[in-house]
Amino acid sequence: MGLPGMYLHHIEEGPDGAIYVCTVDEGVFRSRDQGETWTQIKDGLGIDPTGLDFLFLGDTMLVGTNDGVFTSDDGGDHWTQVGMDGIEARGFLQLSNGDILCTGRRDGLFHSTDNGATWEPLTSDLPKHVDTHKLGEYADGTLILATWGEGVWRSPDYGATWTRVLAIPDDPRVDFVVMHSGGIYVTSHNEGVYVSSDGGGSWNRAFESLPWRVKYLEFTGNSAFAVTWGTGIWRSDNGGAAWTPVPVEGYISPVLVEESPPFPMTLTAGPNPFNSAVTITCTLPSAEHAELAVYNILGQRVATLAAERMDAGAHTFVWNAGEFSSGAYFVVLQGDEGMVRERVIMVK
Repeated sequence: MGLPGMYLHHIEEGPDGAIYVCTVDEGVFRSRDQGETWTQIKDGLGIDPTGLDFLFLGDTMLVGTNDGVFTSDDGGDHWTQVGMDGIEARGFLQLSNGDILCTGRRDGLFHSTDNGATWEPLTSDLPKHVDTHKLGEYADGTLILATWGEGVWRSPDYGATWTRVLAIPDDPRVDFVVMHSGGIYVTSHNEGVYVSSDGGGSWNRAFESLPWRVKYLEFTGNSAFAVTWGTGIWRSDNGGAAWTPVPVEGYISPVLVEESPPFPMTLTAGPNPFNSAVTITCTLPSAEHAELAVYNILGQRVATLAAERMDAGAHTFVWNAGEFSSGAYFVVLQGDEGMVRERVIMVK
């Protein structure tokens, strides 16, 4: 079977050679044949679990979820909760001193000194309002923290004290941090990838040809992989100068950023901004199966307006959004061979 969800949070190869994927609302999936087939492994993870991150410790694996930290000793077939109950365990980091840290969104940072068996809040001066996402450790022991809404922070003492080092004024929501070849890479929600080569002192844009919303970066040998929010998985084999999509069944088909879509599929919405209802018009060049859906800024589908075979030409739909809160939403039209999207703003 293929991966059923549209959104992936994390993908990693385990020490057993299997590939593990965290998904939204569907928990964890495992492939033992390099992605040809997938098995859902969420026994013990609860109802509609969202997997967020993995940490492999020999034969034991940890997964962070929207309801805390779980552990498995049998490759994910069975899971047991070990800490952070009711807290979104966003990202793990095993420190050079052997301890393990985990980000807990606005509940702060947590640490374990017994290989993840138990978890306690970490005492630090990080402001309580900071929404923690992902951690990384630089070569000299400096910690780098990606936060949602407060940019990037740095700690020289294993998390006891923190200083903000990257604000990203246009969009300070940062998803991920990873170390590679002496550089620190962070992913901004709507502002792409930034890199620092001096321990977080200064930052520059990187990989500007990648689609928006990079959730996860992985460097393997001479290749780099990027998991994005809504446009699939991408691969680069030339240092990030160019990226190509990696097909994954069940994911939105990526549109190459270097080229225009291969056919004139269009999507418009108005009025925009709108109050409680917006009219959406889409055009298809030929008869095909198409799906028109609306997503919130977290990437969660909030409405499906059409999912059927449509004739060639223009089609009009109305999204009555009175029950939803004000803010930005994304209307996505997915056809047999491509995808287009439109950002709309609701103001009540």
